[in-house]
Amino acid sequence: MSSAAMLVVKVTDANGTTRRLLLDQPYTYASLWALVANRFELTETATGHLKYTDPDGDLISVNTDAELAEALSLVQDQEPPLLRMQLCLSASSTHSTPAGSVSAWAGALTNAYNERESVASDDSAVMVSQDDDAPLDSSAHSSQLQDAEHFAREAQAQQASAAAAAGVAEECRAAAEAAASEAERIAKEALRIAAEAVRAAEAAEE
Repeated sequence: MSSAAMLVVKVTDANGTTRRLLLDQPYTYASLWALVANRFELTETATGHLKYTDPDGDLISVNTDAELAEALSLVQDQEPPLLRMQLCLSASSTHSTPAGSVSAWAGALTNAYNERESVASDDSAVMVSQDDDAPLDSSAHSSQLQDAEHFAREAQAQQASAAAAAGVAEECRAAAEAAASEAERIAKEALRIAAEAVRAAEAAEE
């Protein structure tokens, strides 16, 4: 691998999305993770690690510069050097989604509705105590309360939809991990069978 060459890293996430990254020297895990976070639009608090498949068919985790250097040593003779990796995020880490903001917006709007309802009730009580004979014009308060209630209900519906979408995303992630695990098992079994076939062929030649 040329000392001046940039390393090509292809990273695939749990959804099957693959990004082509160019890693410049010095090759560090921090710089690689920064590229991954940028291209996959990860949140600032996202945590996880990268994996690659070694010649034995095993998935090897990479979290340090030393582990990255070990992975690079396997592709240094390729032209151009190409390292294929998998992005594995922790359960609490997700791509940027509007679910959190929708939830916060729904909660804030509901609180605002409750506060407005309380203020309207207090205003009505004050009006009654000031002048029992004065006609109460409650149409404005009633209209505001109806509007607030409408938007609060819509917000709660949006919050429920966001929660459902998050649940589907988690199911997809779990299914992807299960599929990757099964693929790894099948690959190992294929390697084992191939090794046995080679040994059998060598024994036959003897």
